[in-house]
Amino acid sequence: MEEKEYLSEEKYRKTKKKLRRIALSILIIGIISGLILIGIGIYINTTRDKSVINDIRVQIDKEITDNGVSLKYYELRDELDKEEDKYNSCEQFYAIGSVVIVLSCLISTYMFVIVKGREINAFAAQQGMPIAKEVIEKTAPSVGKVAKEIKNELKKEEK
Repeated sequence: MEEKEYLSEEKYRKTKKKLRRIALSILIIGIISGLILIGIGIYINTTRDKSVINDIRVQIDKEITDNGVSLKYYELRDELDKEEDKYNSCEQFYAIGSVVIVLSCLISTYMFVIVKGREINAFAAQQGMPIAKEVIEKTAPSVGKVAKEIKNELKKEEK
């Protein structure tokens, strides 16, 4: 049976390249789809005729002054609610588009951090080495003295 090499620099580089491409694709697709959703909301908002809502409100006011709260008032009120719901639907596009953009940025940033993990860890170790070296240099004589004293005590007990 042939032995397979699971860990190699070549496989690491290929995987790193794939992950970088995936992260970049997620970022681009997320930004584009979020902008498209926001654009749809803007289009809906600009093409909607706001005068329809104002006309219905005028009719409601006229109906209340003429007949009070009647069946016609409730019909106009329902019509006004439907028109306002259509008008407010553009806000949903804004919200969903924004969420898509933010999530794609977060996911792609997380993936970029995973891809750069080896370099980040190497940098952290490089920054910590001078401190570790200094600690070792300062504590080594003390540890040596303690070890020597223990050795001398053990020799005295053996005699």
